[in-house]
Amino acid sequence: MNSSKLNILLIEIDTHLRLEYLDIMKVWGHTLYEVKKIDDAKKFLKKYSIDLILMNIDLHTKVDGIQLYKSFAIKPLLIYLTHIDDNTSIQRAIETQPLGYLIKPLRTQELKALLELAQLKINQKREEYNNISHISKNCSFDMKKETLYIDGSFIKLSKKRLQLLKLLIEAHGEVVSFKTIENEIYGECVPSESTIRTLIYRLRSILKEDIIKNELNFGIKIIVKDSSPDTCGT
Repeated sequence: MNSSKLNILLIEIDTHLRLEYLDIMKVWGHTLYEVKKIDDAKKFLKKYSIDLILMNIDLHTKVDGIQLYKSFAIKPLLIYLTHIDDNTSIQRAIETQPLGYLIKPLRTQELKALLELAQLKINQKREEYNNISHISKNCSFDMKKETLYIDGSFIKLSKKRLQLLKLLIEAHGEVVSFKTIENEIYGECVPSESTIRTLIYRLRSILKEDIIKNELNFGIKIIVKDSSPDTCGT
């Protein structure tokens, strides 16, 4: 998808409004899908990549738009479309954290501003994702923030363990020699072999998975998926 365009799912019971939205989105260059039956919405979200949902709160069914959105396993960004402006409905809608709440009739400038906000949020998410190295199924590292997460929890690393992990990730699966580790992490403070072995062992223990591999006593590499320290420290 073009960085300035959105894939949008429209859930609207008013035929006239559906056609109006289709015309607007064509002009703005976004791709607009619509579901004819409310029950088809969940199936559609599983099948297609949707950035944003435009949905009427009053769907003329037992389940309104707020309840429907809560039932989705996949939850794209959301904008509500409605005639309803009572405080109770607004408070219920706020619980689903929508981008906006547009009172009909349609005001194109308000809608356009919300779509621009949606694109900004999506681009930010993509940028954040691109900064993250998924080391394994349960382990990820944010290169920009220099933070390690295991099973979704933040894991604090010592300075040297953090440096070693960055070296391995930046090597993209290539071997990092013990000499490189010595120079990059310890500098002029020449470590003993046991110090380097201890540093590697402790990082391995933190990652919990056998993803750091030794290469013929030359160095180590990390397979990325998608003792007491001496005076140099570990």
